[in-house]
Amino acid sequence: MNSLAGSRIRERYWASGPELTLAGSRYVLLFGDMKMPAASDLSSVLSKITAAGPHTRLGLTPRSGDRVWNYDSDKSIAVHRLPDGLVGLGPAATAQYVRQRPGQHDPIEVFVSDRQIVLDVDHGLGDGIFVLDLMTAIFDVAADRTSGWMAKADTRLILPRALGRTFGLRPKRAWSALRFGAGLRSGTHLRTVSNTDGISDSWSPSLSVTVAHVGADAELAVDEWRRANIGTAGTSAVWLHVVREAMRAAGLPTSDRVMVLWDCRRYLPGGQAVHGNFLVGVELPHSAGESLRTVISRIRESTVSGFPLAVLGLASARTMYTPPAAPVRSLDRVGNPIASVVYTDMGRITALDALPWWPDTDRCFTGLLDPSGPDGVTVFNTRLDDTRNIAITYHDNVFDTSVIDRVADLLSDPIRLLPVRL
Repeated sequence: MNSLAGSRIRERYWASGPELTLAGSRYVLLFGDMKMPAASDLSSVLSKITAAGPHTRLGLTPRSGDRVWNYDSDKSIAVHRLPDGLVGLGPAATAQYVRQRPGQHDPIEVFVSDRQIVLDVDHGLGDGIFVLDLMTAIFDVAADRTSGWMAKADTRLILPRALGRTFGLRPKRAWSALRFGAGLRSGTHLRTVSNTDGISDSWSPSLSVTVAHVGADAELAVDEWRRANIGTAGTSAVWLHVVREAMRAAGLPTSDRVMVLWDCRRYLPGGQAVHGNFLVGVELPHSAGESLRTVISRIRESTVSGFPLAVLGLASARTMYTPPAAPVRSLDRVGNPIASVVYTDMGRITALDALPWWPDTDRCFTGLLDPSGPDGVTVFNTRLDDTRNIAITYHDNVFDTSVIDRVADLLSDPIRLLPVRL
């Protein structure tokens, strides 16, 4: 639906289960070095995208626990100028500045410098794919090009369609998903990303992020090792193993499970669209000393069986009938915490290749993802061109910053974390 020139459209939007689950939590995504439009031009561009309809998400006001959200085609998106000198301190400092601002944050706010754009987003609006699509739309509109993403509305009943295509026509796949789920130890579930879960009255969040940069030579070394040892399979599993080994070597205590986030768009047929959240977290066993072959096999089996989509469907149905309640505060913050790790790997991102990047610079896409509670540690792994950034977000009044910095240092030379034998 497109708004008519000069008219204002307000309507009710029925939120999906994933949107209800994630509303209220936030993430910050940062992009650089690119040739940015002026802030005033960017405001005009965002207004045009907002007016295109609720499927672009910008005119929505997410409310956790409320199935009906408001859409306003004239909703203004705040565009702020990043302080001079901040950009030179690095992406981690910029992301922390944006996330730690005092006061109420709008569902989406944008921050710019001459070479960077940073988005502070309520997770109810959408996941990382939503932001990538939004970025391409921003530069399309700024250059007076047609944006196919803006023009295409969400496919109706997208989750039932995906479930029917994946399992309804393939009953054996449904049994595979059930067997995989049964093989996991009890406790596998969708975990809501919320920075208030488990927080006591005597504790307040203190978000911090450290970004490990993996240069082109180090990235190539890992890729050559992977091809030599496991062929074409297991890229995401290899990096998950590297991250967990870095945490172990740095002395960061972690649980024997890891929450891995899946983008369930992989289960959609071509031509169908979902602009909002379509990810799910599946908690998988990942104990110290577990072989890389086991990790690869477990992730492959989960993906092929469609188990993440089944978890998304179950969690979504549960949320639609019983909206998420307000988080329950614990009595005390646990001493000597064991990190509860949430891991997401967006792989090599080609969707942004056409953006106006400055030549001969390291392209950057990284971010800060709110942990789920005091003991939460989120890992956000992205690759642009031939370099990689791995962002680790945590609370620095729970975990020692020097330990997290040591994790990042180890990740900058990842080949030493890979096993001699599988």
